[in-house]
Amino acid sequence: MGASIWESIKQAKLRGHGGHVDDYTGAGYANMIWAPPTLGRLKLNCDASVAANGEQVGVGIVCRDSEGNFVAALGERLVGRLSPCAAELFSVLRDLEWAMDQGWNGLVIETDCLEAVRMVNGSDECLASEGVLVERIREILDALDIPNIHHVPRVANMAAYTGQEW
Repeated sequence: MGASIWESIKQAKLRGHGGHVDDYTGAGYANMIWAPPTLGRLKLNCDASVAANGEQVGVGIVCRDSEGNFVAALGERLVGRLSPCAAELFSVLRDLEWAMDQGWNGLVIETDCLEAVRMVNGSDECLASEGVLVERIREILDALDIPNIHHVPRVANMAAYTGQEW
């Protein structure tokens, strides 16, 4: 990840729309932008992509505080074959592991992959091929006392999206 990507993320002037976007429809979708977490909390936005050749995965994670201030960012490129959903789940897992390493608490986790959110937030054992990732994410969420993760449209997840681009 080049410094210019992270510098552009730090300089982004994103204003909130007032909360999480867990369910949305209609014309308002296009106008949604990133929203800060409640006072005293941190929000981590994560995203992933699979290279066109299918042999690499890019992960981007951005952490901001309740005033929208940039706290930290992480970008990684990994060699390996993952489905797009598995790559998104891996970005959530990497997000949570990074948060644990930093000693952060009071977290809100957002991703733009609705399928990953539904898998993680579901109450049943995940029998899909991504089940191992889902179960590990659930373990860390429990350890960090985070009840669930949230879905946001890509337009509200652009800093993380930019961080994982090829």
